[in-house]
Amino acid sequence: MPLIGWLSEKRLKQQECGLLNLPHFRDVYLLFHQSQLSGGYFRGIVSGNDADEVQLSPIPKGLEPIAVMNFNKDGYSTYCKEYKEFKEWEEKRNTERYESTLAHGKNYDAKNMMHTFRLLNMAEENSLI
Repeated sequence: MPLIGWLSEKRLKQQECGLLNLPHFRDVYLLFHQSQLSGGYFRGIVSGNDADEVQLSPIPKGLEPIAVMNFNKDGYSTYCKEYKEFKEWEEKRNTERYESTLAHGKNYDAKNMMHTFRLLNMAEENSLI
């Protein structure tokens, strides 16, 4: 279950949770909640909205975790990289060409398609020689 859904279902805030890495399990963490403490607080699961890592909290000995959490760090890093590349492309793209693609409603880039046809024709011509 995604973390946001789980936290919402349990009516918990990420800022009130603490994580401890589970030894010998890559990117797997034990999750604790502040309500388990008699005093003090946890650091939260992430340090802020722009965080790309989870953060660990000091956990008192003997405290039982309320959940086990997996953070697919590799997948998240890939997603962030692709999202950044998309935003850069979106910022630098040829707006006229993009709007033309949307306007004809066929969901393909006409200029790119013509280039593809040209390459296919060249390949066909070369195979006849």
